[in-house]
Amino acid sequence: MNSLVDYESSSDEERTTNKRRLAEEESAVERKLPKLSSFFYKEEIIMDSQGKIRTVRHKENSWATHIYCTVDLSSERHRWKDIPSDIHEIEEQHISLSRCVFLKEHQLEPFSRAIETSLRNMSRFKISFAQLSQLTNDEATRSFLTLEIGQGYNQLSACQTRIDRVMEQYNLPVFYKPPRFHTSIAWALKASTIDKYISQLPSDTLDDLVNHTFWITRLYIKMGNRVHTIRLS
Repeated sequence: MNSLVDYESSSDEERTTNKRRLAEEESAVERKLPKLSSFFYKEEIIMDSQGKIRTVRHKENSWATHIYCTVDLSSERHRWKDIPSDIHEIEEQHISLSRCVFLKEHQLEPFSRAIETSLRNMSRFKISFAQLSQLTNDEATRSFLTLEIGQGYNQLSACQTRIDRVMEQYNLPVFYKPPRFHTSIAWALKASTIDKYISQLPSDTLDDLVNHTFWITRLYIKMGNRVHTIRLS
């Protein structure tokens, strides 16, 4: 009897030892497993509708898409000189006509065709700027020094309305209501920083600029790393 009890006890100890050894081996294998390839975990640089370049988690077959026109203000930068260090200039200016939305790859070509078709009879037009403003993004994480559109607002609105119709067909969010068409020239973390800077600018900062017109002859659809150009008639 005693030997039988001793035998069972010895067997239990062996099973326990074997389980412990197996667990240690599995743990060692897990530690040696390589990290997932970057194919499964990527980040993507996108331009949001306020003009800020930002990094977002990229999902496979998800293309950040944004519709806009550009305006060259390189000769106007002297108007907002002496920008403090907590305000950061934006190098290239654009005017958003859509929110940033996400498409699947198979949607890219039909979507761009639908946008181009919707804008088929739009003629090129001129814009000018009416005022400096402070605008804050949806997440309230950044505020922007912006130039709001004066002349050309109705034409931009007509483009945006046609684009919104296509967005609705794809069950995507439409543009802001009412739209405040603008281009962003700088950003800061706090709205008060932008407000203070605007209040300190000379009153004649925009006197000449409001009389300066810019031609809008093209719209752009940026889809991930692809850019489709739409030429206005």
